[in-house]
Amino acid sequence: SFSSGNVAELTFTVADDSNPSQSTDAIVNVTINAVPAKVQTAIILFAPDSNEGSQTFYSIGQDRTYSVNDVEATDGASANVDLGYFFVQEANLASPEDYSTAFTGAYDLSDWDVRRASEMVETTLTDDQFLELSSVADVEGALDGIDFSAGESTVEGLTVGGTIYAFQTADGLEGLFRVTALTPGFSPADNITLEFILAEAADEN
Repeated sequence: SFSSGNVAELTFTVADDSNPSQSTDAIVNVTINAVPAKVQTAIILFAPDSNEGSQTFYSIGQDRTYSVNDVEATDGASANVDLGYFFVQEANLASPEDYSTAFTGAYDLSDWDVRRASEMVETTLTDDQFLELSSVADVEGALDGIDFSAGESTVEGLTVGGTIYAFQTADGLEGLFRVTALTPGFSPADNITLEFILAEAADEN
């Protein structure tokens, strides 16, 4: 196998059909082009509010934020939501399956048709290493060996410059995310900013 961005040297043997003993080798250098990974930046999720209008939830696949009101007003929307934000002494994320349990007394999601489960796993990547990832192959390499079956559907104590997490959504979308900004607190104006890089090709312009 070849890594994207590298130059592979391929050797071909060319033989004369009429004289099989006569042959020569031809060497061809081939550059394996990297496939850029999809990056989703400046994803701002706000703390819950009593009117259920705060953009607290996120669909990674759609790259779209949702409020509870948005989800409940749109048929099938709950099947797209992967994560929700909440703050209790520290910043936390939970998949819809566990959100109401992890954040007792917050939003009741029992009316949602689907409450998806996303799995998250701590990695040892640093911010600098995260920023060096650019291709699908890079992301796949960073995810190699991660066991999502041992992941968590809730992660706690998120901080800027802290742990880089690997994720897998309910429909198998994988990638990594980090926290780039945090305004801690319980007010609906308080928020967390996330950046995602997916093991999926970037959209063509």
